[in-house]
Amino acid sequence: MPKLIAEMRKDLEVRPLSREFVLLRRCWGYDSKGYELEYYYDDHDQLENMTRILQNCGLIKDITDNKVQRYVISEEFARYVAS
Repeated sequence: MPKLIAEMRKDLEVRPLSREFVLLRRCWGYDSKGYELEYYYDDHDQLENMTRILQNCGLIKDITDNKVQRYVISEEFARYVAS
């Protein structure tokens, strides 16, 4: 999943304190709180499978509270991505 990790790296360079992200389609409307990172099914084939692997490894945690998949990045993963 190098493309996803590279995008996360760029996002965390710009917003180093962000830890939450959502999975979206570009055609969906989403009322962002302004601090979430956004990753799109349109850009990443198998995005749900990639997030499941990261979740199984304990690197992200599912914090979904509505119909939009929402995750939080662990500090360990954030350090890895930033390195």
